[in-house]
Amino acid sequence: MHVDIIESYDAFAALQENWNDLYSKDPQAQFFLSWLWLSQVFKMNPHRWIVLAVKQDHADAVCIGFFPLWLKTVWSKSQRQFRNEIHLAGPLPWGYRTGFICHPDWEEPIIVSFADKLRDMYWSRISLKYLCVSDRRLDLFLDHFPSSTFRSSSHKLMINEGTTDFLVCPYVELPDDYETYLKKHLSSNARSNIRRFMRRFENSEDLRISTVSAHTLQRDLDILVELWTKTWLESKGDKTKSMARKYRKILQQGFECDMLYMLVLWSGDTPLGALASFVDWQKSSLHCFVSARDESRPVPLIGWVLHAHNIRWAIDNGIKIYDFGQGNQSYKYAYAAKDQSIKYLVVSTRSGVNLNGMLEPSRIDEVMVETVSFLEKGLTEEAKIACEQVLMTLKAK
Repeated sequence: MHVDIIESYDAFAALQENWNDLYSKDPQAQFFLSWLWLSQVFKMNPHRWIVLAVKQDHADAVCIGFFPLWLKTVWSKSQRQFRNEIHLAGPLPWGYRTGFICHPDWEEPIIVSFADKLRDMYWSRISLKYLCVSDRRLDLFLDHFPSSTFRSSSHKLMINEGTTDFLVCPYVELPDDYETYLKKHLSSNARSNIRRFMRRFENSEDLRISTVSAHTLQRDLDILVELWTKTWLESKGDKTKSMARKYRKILQQGFECDMLYMLVLWSGDTPLGALASFVDWQKSSLHCFVSARDESRPVPLIGWVLHAHNIRWAIDNGIKIYDFGQGNQSYKYAYAAKDQSIKYLVVSTRSGVNLNGMLEPSRIDEVMVETVSFLEKGLTEEAKIACEQVLMTLKAK
């Protein structure tokens, strides 16, 4: 096996056909590993990512495995030197269910090749946050990081004051028609609620749902961002507006790639709520990404109508999986959701410093920027250490 490192967007773009074919063949690959999603990730974050691309032979034109990653440089206060971290690329703009893509016929040698290549690189920590792989794939990967040199740890991720497990992703397996979903998948109570709220919606002269289009995109994004900001401003504080801007940018790019399906529920000319989802036509799945509602109207109709409409649209368009996203909030199970668990693991060097004794060469520019910052702050000893690390790395190259 041979592993290339893809670092430029043009090289990644050239892999689109190969990537899409492999993505379709790998039963464990999910939306946040798709070429469409990652193309937006990489455009938004130039020079921060790499892809490990596995071929059977150096001369082969076709890759059989992809591992998208992003690189980070941090100053270690305890070690008093710079070190590098590697993270999964899919979550860079809030994706989840991520990891790597493998051709099913060569699963083991591909994963071993990923691990071998990573051991040749320069890092002190690999964060496998929101990893979605089978236990077999995970074991194959971790077995090649021996405990004599590396430390592996598993982490939990609880939110909402410890009431919600953020490493659980509820989803619904959808039948071929909506009536079958209502009659055979839902409890009698949930079915009654959906029918009651949908009748109220359909019989109302004021209530309506609009679907995003090129003409309404900016208006709909304004609505979602405003509702979301009002809901979260108190708890999230200063970072709320920057998070809202990021949501807007991700959704805008999703629309440009024809993968955004977004609803707004109205009462007359007043928006009550919005739900934005991403469509994965290759895997026949619909992924709820962000929603918001007018919290001054505490009525359950808003959520029930938006999700019921979303699910019906998905079924009518041949979608087989309705993904509620991260978190095991109780309302999701009213729609007959099942759990899929994702993982949060960290592999780190026992020494606490970079593997192979040098900085990651592609991150030298980041270190130099931080070195200048050290000098401006009068931290001359830290700047000296950083320069010595850079010189050592450049000499080795």
